[in-house]
Amino acid sequence: MDHLSDLELEQLRDQIAQVILERKEVMRAAIKEIKQVYIDDKTILHQTATPKENLDVKGLRETAMSSISFQVTLCYGGMEQQDTAHCKEHLDKVTATWEKSRVHEKLVFLLEKCNLNNINKIICFGLGCLSRNEWYDTYNRAATQHAAAMTISKVVQQKTGRDVPISSQDPFILDPVKDALKPYGFTFYEGPGCASRGFIDIDENIFVISISPTVPVRAIIADITRPAILLCDGYLKWTPQECEQYWRSLGYDEEPLDCDPADKRVRRTLEDEYDGTPIMREFGVPQKGPFAGTYLYVRKENLAGS
Repeated sequence: MDHLSDLELEQLRDQIAQVILERKEVMRAAIKEIKQVYIDDKTILHQTATPKENLDVKGLRETAMSSISFQVTLCYGGMEQQDTAHCKEHLDKVTATWEKSRVHEKLVFLLEKCNLNNINKIICFGLGCLSRNEWYDTYNRAATQHAAAMTISKVVQQKTGRDVPISSQDPFILDPVKDALKPYGFTFYEGPGCASRGFIDIDENIFVISISPTVPVRAIIADITRPAILLCDGYLKWTPQECEQYWRSLGYDEEPLDCDPADKRVRRTLEDEYDGTPIMREFGVPQKGPFAGTYLYVRKENLAGS
């Protein structure tokens, strides 16, 4: 199988770099280009006779994305330097609170209803640093989301009897934070391709966690593959004007945040192939905090009894 030339990879990397700087319409066009690069056998295989059903999809995905720099990180959170001991202390404190929370109870309840037998890895996108910034830690977002990843790993382990690694793709996460998280089972994509390897590894056996990243994770997933389960932002069936009006009502003057936008294609994928349940609406949990507007999307074949 022929691979893309260095020039073609360079051109693809330049296209994606431009996408990161522009709005979701351009992002969508670039994602379509990525899809063409690794699916179109005429482009990848240069007119070879290899049947499409015999394509090495994982290998093609690797070729198309290994040099693409997707700068995925949380929209919120400070980047100030911290030492490992303080990060671990902060994580332990937040985890203890999380495990007593009603949202934790709801998440475990939903997971126990799922068929988790095929889950072999959890991949997190842009959960962020364990910041102690005063505004950011109002809800301890990053630490709570990492604690949720540990909960998910624990539930899968209890149901399947095997350890489930947690991989994190977050190019901007600081070394002290990595050192604080590694004892809890986290590994990190590092080295060349560290900002895109998570996308390459996604398949039907993966549990994805991605809450308010700054690039369209769901759109990339919708075009490339379908993970077993997603813990991610839900989508609002509001018009842009209604979203802006709500944003202004909260007292913000700047443009509303556009985290992981869900276009019609993403919505159709989630509606047709997944069963979505809001994490916070039931049990009377208020719609604010680390999981405001967050849904658990389970592929229909992963529902218990399917």
